[in-house]
Amino acid sequence: MMTRAVETMDMGLFEKIIGQIRPFSESEWRQWESFARERYGIDKLDMSENHFFLYVIPKVLVLHGYGDPLLDKHMPERVKLLAGAAYRPISAAIRRT
Repeated sequence: MMTRAVETMDMGLFEKIIGQIRPFSESEWRQWESFARERYGIDKLDMSENHFFLYVIPKVLVLHGYGDPLLDKHMPERVKLLAGAAYRPISAAIRRT
């Protein structure tokens, strides 16, 4: 049984955070790939857990932690804000029970 309070980030804080971040440019991404390859010996075509953390996670902005993102009443507004800020939606995973 969960004992912590259920909380949702208010839109003001979300907008402030989005205003402070941005996706990598193409040149920044090439620099990151070079770093990962040279420092850790992991190429962008490798398939491993380390590849996931070095090449997938840096491209993803996760809109939920351990909860259900569809319970966030602001989710449509958040997605619209991100789309307007040059972020592309990748996918949404929905578990059916």
